[in-house]
Amino acid sequence: MSDDVLLPIVTGVTGLVTGILASSWRYGVELAIRYDIELRTKRLEAYAQLWSLMQPLAFHAATDSLTRTSVRDLSGQLLDWYFDVGGLYLARATQRRFLALQDALTRAVGEGGDGVLDAATLQEIRQASSDLRTKMTRDVLSRRGSLLGRDRFAR
Repeated sequence: MSDDVLLPIVTGVTGLVTGILASSWRYGVELAIRYDIELRTKRLEAYAQLWSLMQPLAFHAATDSLTRTSVRDLSGQLLDWYFDVGGLYLARATQRRFLALQDALTRAVGEGGDGVLDAATLQEIRQASSDLRTKMTRDVLSRRGSLLGRDRFAR
């Protein structure tokens, strides 16, 4: 076969393969972006519900006391949230914080009775809750400024 015929064929095949590879790569990137957007949207919705459940555990909560009964009830609500709403969307490190909070709640309930928690136990639970909330804000980037620039649209 002559070079006059072979060169256009090789050029055409090379262009076709390059086009297919570029299109496949672009489709993969677009698919990953759509997946990431959908995951972040669902995670934000789920995290908002979990955030509300943890209100009684905030350091600045309206009450300085919790009973073992209220802690047992809250632990059950968190478990329901985990299996019914958001456990699937927890990032691995955030899941570890969630489980640490559940462990702290379980220890508090296991101390027996229905009395008010002692200050040290309450502090442990509140710290575990705070650690989880901090991790959640990092997952959804809610404590960062705009990714478009700090003052870009503020005028």
